[in-house]
Amino acid sequence: MTHKEIRKAHLENKKLHDDKAINFQEYINKQFELLNELNKEIDRLENLHIFF
Repeated sequence: MTHKEIRKAHLENKKLHDDKAINFQEYINKQFELLNELNKEIDRLENLHIFF
C-alpha cells in the first residue's frame, strides 16, 4: 500500500467507527494492520537508495 492508500483506509476506518458500523476492537485491529502497512512503506522508502 502507498502512503495515500493507507491514509484513505485510515479515514474510512475512523468513519466506520464514528458511525458505529464497527466496534472498538475491529477499529483497533484495523489500525494495527494499517500501522504495519505504514511500517512496510517506510522501510521501502528508507531502503530505496540501495537500489540506485
